[in-house]
Amino acid sequence: KSIELLLTTARFIKLCNTGKELSSTATEWSCVKDKDTGLIWESKTEDGTIHDANNVYTWYNPTVTSINGGGGIDNGDADTDSFITNVKLENLCGLNSWRLPTVEELKSLVISEDRPVYDENYFPFTKAPNGGTPAGYWSSEFYTSGAKGIFFVHGLDFSHGTVFPEYTRLVSEEALDPNNRFVKIDKTGKKLKSTATNWSFVYDTETKILWENKINKDNVAQFNSSMPNYSDLEKIHDYDNDYSVNDVSQ
Repeated sequence: KSIELLLTTARFIKLCNTGKELSSTATEWSCVKDKDTGLIWESKTEDGTIHDANNVYTWYNPTVTSINGGGGIDNGDADTDSFITNVKLENLCGLNSWRLPTVEELKSLVISEDRPVYDENYFPFTKAPNGGTPAGYWSSEFYTSGAKGIFFVHGLDFSHGTVFPEYTRLVSEEALDPNNRFVKIDKTGKKLKSTATNWSFVYDTETKILWENKINKDNVAQFNSSMPNYSDLEKIHDYDNDYSVNDVSQ
């Protein structure tokens, strides 16, 4: 019973290569699901495959043209674009929407002020040396002369030229359930998986109304809010308690 309780309350869930959820005690897994954000993270290994934690890549995105007039450093199989393509072809954990995370998504894995700042039970082989040059992880974000990322030794971000190889940890999202009437939304307006445990708003796909989640005290006032009328309230009278909607914005 205690193990079952742990599995239902833990923030992170281990996934096998097909995307099936595993026990928290599993010793081999391919991805990690974050129930707080709805994100799926690539797991790293030390087996010499493309997921080996020791692999580093130059930052490259062929659709970008503003980094010194280009998209970074095209380095064959040793750049981030090629790595993303190879992981998509592999259909890792049943997903083919793999990408570099944003800086904030990377920082969502920083869960402690003490080292290690990440959960090493779910993210082993993460490069975070205590001495020497900090090991950086690329994000999808860039600027006019380089790209950005974070250091998992302390959780701080960096920005430098794309020619310098760094580590990667790809991220993906589960497909949203088309059968769900309600969609959870974070404070930035991003759609979340129905299993996400931290959300700021709920969007009703039938009425096109955005409801505030009162449980979350960190909502951002970025929408044109109004009090709901009686008809609006009637429409969610039998709503699912999993979504806890009780204030409205249009």
